[in-house]
Amino acid sequence: MIRKVAIIVIGLFISILFLATFGSIYTGYTILEQKDITLGDYPFPFIKNNIPNQLLIVIPDDYTFQEYDAAIKISESLNINTQLSSNIIPVSRSPKEEYNLILIGDTCTNKLIAKELKTNNCNLVSESGYLELINKKRTSTLIVSGDIEKASTVLANYKFYPLRKNQITISGPMNSLILDYR
Repeated sequence: MIRKVAIIVIGLFISILFLATFGSIYTGYTILEQKDITLGDYPFPFIKNNIPNQLLIVIPDDYTFQEYDAAIKISESLNINTQLSSNIIPVSRSPKEEYNLILIGDTCTNKLIAKELKTNNCNLVSESGYLELINKKRTSTLIVSGDIEKASTVLANYKFYPLRKNQITISGPMNSLILDYR
């Protein structure tokens, strides 16, 4: 009897130790402080457990084909293409509530980017793609700016590009993009 109890206790201890050590890999649940989230964690916090996590992709009101195409590519890469109409919205329809946002455009065409970057400089990044992750208390905002095609290509193909830190400048020709981390 005592031997059975000892085996059960040891088994439970080993199970708990295994789950504590490797459990998040299998369950997908990890605990990250909001301030510790980087682009290396992408698509988290925008996608959590394969479901959009209060995500909105915000494009300018007078969006170009390139900006809309970038929103579509990013949305499809996150496997939320079944909900495109509800996830991609123009900046004028952006809600006041807290959402995780992917902002596409520049500071002159998307007022939310100007607000996040605290600047109205339209030529902040012109010939290079630009990605910046800004973490707030409960939400995150990802800015896709500059050369939208380069930035959205990296983001849409996040499994093939090593994303790190919170700012990335993307340069080079489309067939061999160069990522500069800040």
